[in-house]
Amino acid sequence: MADTHPVRLPMGAGVKLQKAGKLLTEDLAKVYQELVGALLYLCTGTRPDIAYAVGRLTRYVSAPTVDHLAAARVVLRYLKGTSSLGISYQADGELHGYCDADFAADVDTRRSTSGFVFIYNGGAVVGGSKVQPTVAASTTEAEYIASAVAAKEAVWLRRLCGFLTGHILPVAIRCDNQSALAKIHNPVSSARTKHIDVCHHFVRERVVDGSLEVT
Repeated sequence: MADTHPVRLPMGAGVKLQKAGKLLTEDLAKVYQELVGALLYLCTGTRPDIAYAVGRLTRYVSAPTVDHLAAARVVLRYLKGTSSLGISYQADGELHGYCDADFAADVDTRRSTSGFVFIYNGGAVVGGSKVQPTVAASTTEAEYIASAVAAKEAVWLRRLCGFLTGHILPVAIRCDNQSALAKIHNPVSSARTKHIDVCHHFVRERVVDGSLEVT
């Protein structure tokens, strides 16, 4: 892969990985597992931008297929094109975060994936991508669950920043789904949302007590 051409994204928006497919040989399967392990180490250290792609790839380490290995090699091509880039920090800046979800993108289970990143002093300090524990029935529910995951991280970061700086301020979180925002700010149950698990209402409570500002 040393002479390969770089790409602009670690995983294309239209990529649909699934369990079905032509399985790799034993030797190539080991190569895939080692590669995913190396990418996982990298994304938890200094490259949060590949967290989503790596998270998808880790789901198939037990029985990787040809398509999975091809997708992993795309991540390597992306890393080659961005190897000279890094996270830079400024002298000051507010703590704020972003959350998002891909609705029902897992072809096998139809579960969505929550993603979040928090910025402090102009650079990313925490990022994550995780499969949601339940199947979301709508984009609103998927985004609402993602916001709850981000809220838990925000509460911890808020306390840490308060300990280090002596100032505890509300943390701003940005969400791109208007229906999810309405549900966060308006604690009213409806037929379409009353099934949502209690644990996901954490974000609503933190908005009420002033810890978070979700916009």
